[in-house]
Amino acid sequence: MTPLMSRVVGLVVATLAWPVIGLLVQWVLSSAVPFGHIGDVLGVGIGTVVGGIAAYNLYFTRVVHVPMNWVGVERLLGRATGTVYGDGDFWVPPLFSLRNVPGRDIRITLLMPHEKINTQDGSLVYFGVDEGEPDKRNRILYSIVNPVAYIPVESPEDNLREAYLEQARIFFSKATTAVGVKNEKTLFSDFVVLPPLRVSGAAKKHDAMTERLEETTFSEEGTFRRAAAQNEGARLFRDEGVVEIMKNAGEFIEHAASWGIGDIHAFTPNVRVNPEAEAAASTKQAERENAESLKTRAAAVTAEAQRMQREARVTPDLAATMVYALSDKDAEAHIAHNTQNYPGIPEALVSVAKALIAAFDNKGNSSERKSK
Repeated sequence: MTPLMSRVVGLVVATLAWPVIGLLVQWVLSSAVPFGHIGDVLGVGIGTVVGGIAAYNLYFTRVVHVPMNWVGVERLLGRATGTVYGDGDFWVPPLFSLRNVPGRDIRITLLMPHEKINTQDGSLVYFGVDEGEPDKRNRILYSIVNPVAYIPVESPEDNLREAYLEQARIFFSKATTAVGVKNEKTLFSDFVVLPPLRVSGAAKKHDAMTERLEETTFSEEGTFRRAAAQNEGARLFRDEGVVEIMKNAGEFIEHAASWGIGDIHAFTPNVRVNPEAEAAASTKQAERENAESLKTRAAAVTAEAQRMQREARVTPDLAATMVYALSDKDAEAHIAHNTQNYPGIPEALVSVAKALIAAFDNKGNSSERKSK
């Protein structure tokens, strides 16, 4: 029924209710007041007023507004009748009501709960743990596709969160280690939105997911490779783990459909290992890289000092000091700190070093010109 037609019906009902209620009030008063025709006179006047007020309330208080892109689900004594209204202003008869629900075109974002999940080797996957940063929470995007099935559910959002978290527990608990999981963000996202097998075309998607789970491997650093392309690294899921995971494939979407929810897209950017362990690993890697850098610089300083000893006849200590001073922007401050009891010496060393190197370079250039 259109909004206009429903209001026309409401107006007709209210118009008919006016005289009916007025006559009923008149009959009651005429029966209750036995003094001649006083009851009839009072009944006409009071009945007309009471009937008008009742008709007014019957029409104007029963008009319900359904916002744009929402739908109104009709209920009789609190139970859905199966009738759904579009947006607009509708007149609703007595004993009936409308429950407004977001339409299918409205996309709803729901933040997902977090949990620390043990993998097969006992390490922890930090699933959705935001540490006070809500932007890093995992989430799903969904629409209400069946409002009649949606409104009887007491807490559909809580149900969705619990069903989603149960799928995460099943999935990540079958992983061989947390290190292998942290860089694979789309694998779980694609798994959790698999349709149930009864849906047309679902079998092909299930087979493709099974293949992905069997082929996904990881290196020690957690970098993923396809086993079919490169036979290196360990498998993220063993055969028995893949079987257990796929037994539950499609359950989340099936549960959501029973609650009137569909068009689900999952986003899981926050899947990682213990932050403290990860920070320790990063520090260790930085120290390893710094050691390699220092080793390279030390080799270069040694080579340059040996060249200056050999070609410029500079003593080993002075050569090392000059090379160090010229190769490090903080060298002068460092030398000054170590020689603070001898004012002027650091600057002199640097100046001498620069002069010697300049002289050495000029000598080399002169030799080249003579040879030509």
